[in-house]
Amino acid sequence: TVVIEQRNKFCLGDELEFIAPGFERFSVIAADMKDADGSSIQSAPHAQMTVKMPIDRPVGEYTIIRMKSKNSQ
Repeated sequence: TVVIEQRNKFCLGDELEFIAPGFERFSVIAADMKDADGSSIQSAPHAQMTVKMPIDRPVGEYTIIRMKSKNSQ
């Protein structure tokens, strides 16, 4: 499980790319998201909202997470 402090809205099903020095880039589909209280959520709409999400790979502190653009090819 990873704890994210997000800056921009993302929703269940969005593709997120994880980028950090010393780690290989990888993408996951946002799933099973929970807020800071552990309640299931469909989206993270508020800046600096804490989101918990299961990730099956190691994620370093201060990793940048970006949402894949719907216009990318």
